[in-house]
Amino acid sequence: MISSTARDLPKHRKEVMNACLHQDMLPKMMEHLPPSDDEAISASLSLVDEADIYVGVFAYRYGYVPQKNNPQQISITEMEYDHAVERKEMNRLIFIIDGDHPLGDFTINDIDMGENAVKLTQFKNRVEKENIVKYFKSPEDLRAHAINGLAEIRRKLDPLNYVNDRNIFVAHSSFDWNDFVNPLVERLQAEGLAVWASKYFKQDQIKRTLEMCDLLILCITPHALKSKSVRACYSYFIERNKNIFLLICQETEPRLPDGLIQVPSWRFIHMEELIKLIKLYKVYRIQSSLAKHEP
Repeated sequence: MISSTARDLPKHRKEVMNACLHQDMLPKMMEHLPPSDDEAISASLSLVDEADIYVGVFAYRYGYVPQKNNPQQISITEMEYDHAVERKEMNRLIFIIDGDHPLGDFTINDIDMGENAVKLTQFKNRVEKENIVKYFKSPEDLRAHAINGLAEIRRKLDPLNYVNDRNIFVAHSSFDWNDFVNPLVERLQAEGLAVWASKYFKQDQIKRTLEMCDLLILCITPHALKSKSVRACYSYFIERNKNIFLLICQETEPRLPDGLIQVPSWRFIHMEELIKLIKLYKVYRIQSSLAKHEP
């Protein structure tokens, strides 16, 4: 369920909707409030009840405040958040506008003043204390954050089925996650690419995952080349003549193993070039697959 004020954030809401669709999720959104306060409150809270994930997007407007049956005089947007919190099992993703987001994307009518501005500040402060918050600087930046967050929730909810529709695997040492691997995975997901990494799975799940993959990205560091699990991943791909790309994150001594010497490689600082190639590779793979099934 995508919860936000609608009038000021149409582009942002569209990007979050696209992020949901990229993760094969059906977004629930209320673009038009019913005519009466009671109907508006009921319809909004019903959307929260029908959803598995609450996605809150907050900028400069507090939102519509029903006058009837609303003793606290809070906005429908805040009611939706409160209802999601009441559903303790409900996953929540929270995105708040960054101070560096260009104000030129908003008009004076998109920024609350007076009492609603005070209520909005109090609401944001509470949300920040109760959640891990991501801050967005543009609609496209919000889309990237949403893709990453939804992918992580999807993996946690059903890790085995998560691998069924993915085909890019990132092999790495656990020591390299923060500095190299996580930035790579986030960039791939931000492009809408299907990806997962060794970190996501237990050792007994990795073999099944590799069987379903046709592209391996190997993050090269001294730690990675010493790792038995990393060696098992690239050996599996070499033995089956599957595609491997190397991302050289740190220089290594001694040199690469013989099986990797001829494998295409990029340095970490040129990661964007690798991502462009991967996108082309996926398009080519899909087109080739369709061609095989033509009558």
